[in-house]
Amino acid sequence: MNIVNLFLEAAGKKPNKVALIHQGNEITYAELKEKVLKQVTYLQQKNINKGDKVLVYIPMSIDLYIMLLAIFYNGSVAVFIDEWANKERINQCCKIIDCKGFAGGWKAKLFALWNKDLRKIPIKLFLNSHIETYNNSPCEMQENDSALITLTTGSTGIPKAANRTHSFLFEQFKALEHLIRGTENYTELCSLPIVTMLNLGYGKTTIIPDFKISKPKSFKPKQVYNNIEKHHIESMILSPFYTACIGRYCVENKLQNKAMKQVITGGGPVFSGTAHDIVYSFPHANNMIVYGSTEAEPISHIEGNILQNCLIDQGLPVGIPNAQTELYIIQFLPDEYHELTEEEFDKIKCKTGVYGEIVVKGKHVLENYIGLAPYQLNNKIKTTSGLWHRTGDAGRLDSEAKLYLLGRCKESFVYNNINIFPFIMEYSLKNIQGLKEGTIIQTSNIPVIYYVPDTNFDKEIFNSALVKLGFENIQTKPLKALPKDPRHHTKIDYGKLKEL
Repeated sequence: MNIVNLFLEAAGKKPNKVALIHQGNEITYAELKEKVLKQVTYLQQKNINKGDKVLVYIPMSIDLYIMLLAIFYNGSVAVFIDEWANKERINQCCKIIDCKGFAGGWKAKLFALWNKDLRKIPIKLFLNSHIETYNNSPCEMQENDSALITLTTGSTGIPKAANRTHSFLFEQFKALEHLIRGTENYTELCSLPIVTMLNLGYGKTTIIPDFKISKPKSFKPKQVYNNIEKHHIESMILSPFYTACIGRYCVENKLQNKAMKQVITGGGPVFSGTAHDIVYSFPHANNMIVYGSTEAEPISHIEGNILQNCLIDQGLPVGIPNAQTELYIIQFLPDEYHELTEEEFDKIKCKTGVYGEIVVKGKHVLENYIGLAPYQLNNKIKTTSGLWHRTGDAGRLDSEAKLYLLGRCKESFVYNNINIFPFIMEYSLKNIQGLKEGTIIQTSNIPVIYYVPDTNFDKEIFNSALVKLGFENIQTKPLKALPKDPRHHTKIDYGKLKEL
């Protein structure tokens, strides 16, 4: 199945419904379909054929989805680069993936003149709405044909080029259906590019944010909240950073929006404080926090009204794994290829309550990457029953099959004969009076607590809190800010922190 058929089906059922809204401009499903079909003809005229890879460097906009849908329709492969990507990341992408076409806005085209790797891409593409005749039949695809290649944020090293096939995207569409289906009549604000694309298969009206996702410091929660009220937005799917900012703004100003029916966040950790703020801000909304990754989205989810009352000292609760996800906790293994028999795999599974690495399997779990073969080896365990994805996250399952996160496996270390997970420590530090946030990492076998002081920071209160946590006489260093992942601005970038 060509993934674009989901959009075509929605467009056939709801031609006059608004599909996308951005910066005051809106487009119906019928209008979007016509523009997509014209763009397909343009791609074919430019000799972009089935299987050809097209580097797409367009900010979130209506134009982005015209281009993506046209590429899928044509049977080509979209290589998606986030709008925050820098020169180094773009060059890495060009080295990993051999692209025949380059599609970008005028700023990207100007940038391409000065970038030798982009100049090497032979065909430069624009949005073309002047085509008068077009092909009505989407290219027939095999389930393992590539549809979309996305690069991970690279928090564990060099970015990985995730190969999302047509089958994978369709299974992801189905895996998210129980969270999203039933909200087709809601107007939804969504900052996640892939979810917005899937929304076009659900027949939803999606508002693309006006704020720059690549510039979190410029985010104005007051303006976004006012737009939520103005446009009667009933559903919201945002990264945790933006969700937390809006929730904090509402609590500080004692604002409650009782028209919001659904709030979903994912892409990074959400602690109980943020969950409380969102439950308060949108009291009638179905509030859900989704746990997943590039390779497996979703894995599980938890309701905000449950999370707001949870303690995090034994792990961050993320709910029960979804029905589409088969999940186990296994012993920590070295980063090397593992091909195990079922008997060998059974021996490394952890008992209930014991922490280890989270591994998952399912039709919506990514099987391979483009290029960089070591990642294919390091991130998978092959057994006779199928391929298991190693998430790199430490976790545990309780007696009720509820999943708890402890953070990245690689960042854990032993201190005073106790296993320390920086992720859990971050929650404790965040709750110390006078601290904005903090973490603990180990470099050269020396643990150091890095923290960001607030205006009311008190050194004595800080030291006293550390003693209670069992970290007396530990080295501490203040920072103006902790480096975060560039996509969601939520997870601490431990690699960059160690460089600092």
